[in-house]
Amino acid sequence: MRNAAIPIAHVIPGNINRPAQLASDLEYLGLDIHDLLHVRSFLDHNRPYMTPANYVRGSREGKSTGAFAYLGEEIPADELEENLVRHLRRWAPYVGRFGLLVLELHTLPPELTAANLDRTPAVAYDGTHGFSDQYLVELPVFLDCAREAGLEADPRYQSKFPPSDLPTVRINFFTAPAVSRPAL
Repeated sequence: MRNAAIPIAHVIPGNINRPAQLASDLEYLGLDIHDLLHVRSFLDHNRPYMTPANYVRGSREGKSTGAFAYLGEEIPADELEENLVRHLRRWAPYVGRFGLLVLELHTLPPELTAANLDRTPAVAYDGTHGFSDQYLVELPVFLDCAREAGLEADPRYQSKFPPSDLPTVRINFFTAPAVSRPAL
């Protein structure tokens, strides 16, 4: 790599649910997690599910129309959304000065999918992801959860695919201006 003038690269294992551990591992390498652009491609819906501690089911209004399960047990939409908020909230303090770029897969409301079966792959996505414990939520639900977690989507850097009223993929650039850095 040195002959090609490529800087030193490090590959470290990580768990998307544990940004504090990633920050610590990077610090050990002399890197500050806040000085990085964080880029994720289809990871947030594929996170390992963690039951939200001390969450009382029904204490928030679930907005997603998706059906969710973990190891064969149903997860109500309100609980899944609480899980997503907490997941994103764990990341908010580490987003740093360069932000978080998220390419994410989303579902569509069932009635919209049913009316457009020839125009969307949502049925296939919902089936494959639902049977493998992955958690697709609608784009507005994802953005609401991100906002609640302290992440702000920058409208200048957003794009959806397809560019229609049936988007299942979206790229968003988030910042976390109101979040303070945790001590490492």
